[in-house]
Amino acid sequence: MSSAEDVRERLKAYYGTDVPLSLARLLTAVLADEIVEQAFQESTVFYFTGTLDRSVIDCAAPLPPRPTLRYHNEPPELLRFAATGMDGEQMGLLQLAEELPFDELPVVGYFPMEFGRETFALGDDLESGIRAAMSIYDRQGEEITPLSLPEVFPTPLRPAASPAWAPHTPPARKGYRFEMTSDRVGVFAPEEAFGAVHRPFGGWPYRMPRAGQLEDLLARAEGFLTEGFPASAIAVARELRVEASQVNREIFGRSVQIWRDAAMQLGRTWLAAMVDEIVAPDLTVRSGTAYGTISFSIAESATTDDDE
Repeated sequence: MSSAEDVRERLKAYYGTDVPLSLARLLTAVLADEIVEQAFQESTVFYFTGTLDRSVIDCAAPLPPRPTLRYHNEPPELLRFAATGMDGEQMGLLQLAEELPFDELPVVGYFPMEFGRETFALGDDLESGIRAAMSIYDRQGEEITPLSLPEVFPTPLRPAASPAWAPHTPPARKGYRFEMTSDRVGVFAPEEAFGAVHRPFGGWPYRMPRAGQLEDLLARAEGFLTEGFPASAIAVARELRVEASQVNREIFGRSVQIWRDAAMQLGRTWLAAMVDEIVAPDLTVRSGTAYGTISFSIAESATTDDDE
């Protein structure tokens, strides 16, 4: 049996960034025993997602690859670890500032079919996040058996109050500033990394401007990046991603480049890599209730929809 510390190192390689020791302890306790794994699924309605299987806790086994299937508008900062198996519903850790030390990371839900509230807070740490997850679904009076994981949590977990579907807000930290964005994730960065105002059309909640205004929005993001305000550049780039049906390939491609370059200016190399992995590959478009995906590389971004 691998130790939790060994599993944490494997998870660090799996995600490309560090994770709380509590997640390693959880995976080690649950995946090592099929009965415990079934109890976890019955209590939370979640199972460990993607390729997080028993091979993760076996240091002699090859490390599984990260899943490549992602949903449009899935935050690149999301370290997803569990899913319900319905409508892409996921639970994960939210890493907003990789440069800061941490013992725990906040837990959020990402439910892509909950339009307008896709990303929402579950808890400030793994224990509170799982307790909130236990109460997401109405069990129609069914009593939920407390989840006993003494190797991870000192007392059995019981459901908390149902989540309020509010976005996560990080606690105040000296020298740092948080600005909410309309994808309900926001930007948390040093104060000096923000410009004067990055909200271009009346604040949050954000409403995408008419198509003719997108060039001005992109110019604002480029200006923030050039002037040395990478946090504001990321905030505007996030807004450009919200309603992709109104973003042509040229603007989308350039906004991804700005997001990546701004992350590098902040010294966030993992975020830059996740922007490439999660944000860049696909542009998802809406037409009424129909959804589709247009895949293109950044190299193609010089071609606009009007040119085709």
